[in-house]
Amino acid sequence: SSLPEANTMAQPRTADLPCISYSIPNAAKVLDVPETKLWQAVKDKQLRSFKVGRSRRVTHDALREYVEALERRLGELE
Repeated sequence: SSLPEANTMAQPRTADLPCISYSIPNAAKVLDVPETKLWQAVKDKQLRSFKVGRSRRVTHDALREYVEALERRLGELE
């Protein structure tokens, strides 16, 4: 895949690594929506998330699925 070789991972440069998970505040920035909207989506189990320590994280794939589900719901209303 696109991950660097093991010997180059000792000091990775963050600009070279893809972002695969986001905090809720950063995910809200990515989607340009209020944080409260995403916290509610997590609470309502509309947005998959996981915890690392005290931090709630959302994967890139989970964000994509969330947006696609919103698009499908909009399509049903039209």
